[in-house]
Amino acid sequence: MTRGVFSGLVVVGMLFFTGCSDKSSNKMISGRVIDHYIQGASVYTPSGVKANKPTDEWGAFTIEETGEPLIAEGGKDIATKEEFIGKLKAPAGSKIINSLTNEVQAAIEEKGKSLGDAKKYIKSKFDLPNIDITSYDPIEGLVNNPNSQDAKDTLARQAQVQAVLNATAKALKEHANADPKKAFEEASVVILETINSPKDVEKPETIEKILESTAKEVGVKKEVMNTLATKADDFAVKMVDVIKVIEDAKDEDAEKLVKTVEAAVKVAEKVAEEPEKVQDVKVEVNSIEKNITVTLPPKDIYEEGPTTGAEG
Repeated sequence: MTRGVFSGLVVVGMLFFTGCSDKSSNKMISGRVIDHYIQGASVYTPSGVKANKPTDEWGAFTIEETGEPLIAEGGKDIATKEEFIGKLKAPAGSKIINSLTNEVQAAIEEKGKSLGDAKKYIKSKFDLPNIDITSYDPIEGLVNNPNSQDAKDTLARQAQVQAVLNATAKALKEHANADPKKAFEEASVVILETINSPKDVEKPETIEKILESTAKEVGVKKEVMNTLATKADDFAVKMVDVIKVIEDAKDEDAEKLVKTVEAAVKVAEKVAEEPEKVQDVKVEVNSIEKNITVTLPPKDIYEEGPTTGAEG
């Protein structure tokens, strides 16, 4: 894939222009970090401007607007209580930071696309409804209208991308001793080059290619790659099952959908660690769903707007 010099020039150019702007304007932007909502995540910019507090119990943050991309890492998914292993990005001014905004920012950095073109590119690639990726919160969409197909489609697609990112990072950490955050970041770019439609991710060969290409990008040695290959087939087949479970969940009611996508992402991580121990993906998802108590948040959190500060 085309990387390196061009990507570096784009980032340097962005930092040059944002460096010349007035970063002391004190204009603030509020938003949410979403897997489900992620509590306790740090939100910051490439130049080091930080939200004054971690995200709250509903993933909300407030940060100074600097004209730079936003980055979120750390914290816990409020539904599964699992630590968030990746590093999500979003374009400057975004009110949402999730796996889809992460791909938009990757398209800007790696392909030199404008914000508008990057959003169109990702919407087309993942067959998203007519929403603004950088401001649309599918969970809020379901709270306001539990039957919203746009919200269901967006949440499912977000979860599928998240599942692939998390599983790739976990697999390379577990079986190749790779830095999971670095693997997560590289997988974000590999996905751009590998997936051209949602149907692509339903093919085991696509999942294997994402794993193999990401491993190369993070410098996994050949002998380790050979060991990784022994698990790749089983990993890929079961990851496709995860993707299909999420796809089928779009036909469920809102609360069931949220539980299913949360459980499915967690199963994807289990598949990454020990694929041979996940005998039946759907059975595993159903089992985990029983322990998920957080689904749709109360409506009043949106009336009040995002707050800052981690609870407790």
